[in-house]
Amino acid sequence: GFFVLNEGNSNLSTASVTFVGNDGIVEQDIFRTINPDADQIGTYLQNIFFDDTRAFIVSGSANMVTVVNRYTFEYITTITTNLSNPRYGVTSSGKAFVTNAGNFSATGGSVTVINLSDYSTSKLELNTTAERIIEEDGKVYVANGYFGNGNTITVINGSTGTVQATIDLGTGNIPSTLDEENGILYVLTKTKILKIDTSNNSVSGT
Repeated sequence: GFFVLNEGNSNLSTASVTFVGNDGIVEQDIFRTINPDADQIGTYLQNIFFDDTRAFIVSGSANMVTVVNRYTFEYITTITTNLSNPRYGVTSSGKAFVTNAGNFSATGGSVTVINLSDYSTSKLELNTTAERIIEEDGKVYVANGYFGNGNTITVINGSTGTVQATIDLGTGNIPSTLDEENGILYVLTKTKILKIDTSNNSVSGT
């Protein structure tokens, strides 16, 4: 089946997670049903991402990531350090990478790196925007575009958690959605889709 995040509003009781099974059965508010005594999952739920055994629920306004078992939805822990308006996340090489909008300025974005063995955190300051994020072949790609700002992609080494490269998309090419297939990173901008060769991080076509 699949999960639906109900982002809610500023009231903690309004944010929830719905599960829709392949049989069409809908289960509402599964986090509170399974974990009645656990901490709340925050408000304005933004994103949910996974590794092999865990699900990570991002609450933007609460600056927190709630970790649960992805199969049972039993509560594991809550991460609250080094997060500033978190947006989207992926996992790679025993780490989770979460983008942060910060103060929503053109230079306020960052990526929180979470060690999944002990849930300790560190932060990569990008000095640009940080929004959508994907992982492919041990590399983490961050779209540095948000509401009219940014024209680059940050490439992070998933093993070391350090910035490996910055790809310049050209003036006016604000990245939105991105995906990778067969060594090509496809980046959707306002007017075109850019093709990036991941072997050398160069724009190879549109």
